[in-house]
Amino acid sequence: MKVHPVFHCSLLVKEAPPSPLRMCTPPPPPVVIKGEEEYEVEAILDSRRRGKGIQYLIHWKGYPEAERSWENAKNVHAPELVIDFHRRFPSKPKPRELSGTSAVNLQEEGGGSELEEGPSGRMYRGGGKC
Repeated sequence: MKVHPVFHCSLLVKEAPPSPLRMCTPPPPPVVIKGEEEYEVEAILDSRRRGKGIQYLIHWKGYPEAERSWENAKNVHAPELVIDFHRRFPSKPKPRELSGTSAVNLQEEGGGSELEEGPSGRMYRGGGKC
């Protein structure tokens, strides 16, 4: 005898109407800088090696956790956040520009060429955010 999950219809309850607490606010629109759409980075959560490069797990400002994404280090335009991340987690993979230098020395020297691109706290993400 096979049993499958069933329940009586009297156990069903109508969904409550949407409340202001359950309604989500729309995420912020991208900022156009030098003709490219950019989204603000709230935090860098992790790093990993992929092929010959490094990727960062990015939490986007104004977006839910489900929108976090892995982005190539060369596209990250948030040098202060990158330096802060590697200061907090020195054993995590880092780009070559940061490998031979401590994060404190890098900040004093002005950073590597790859990290100087773009405005602070922003990162390019081509196309559009879902």
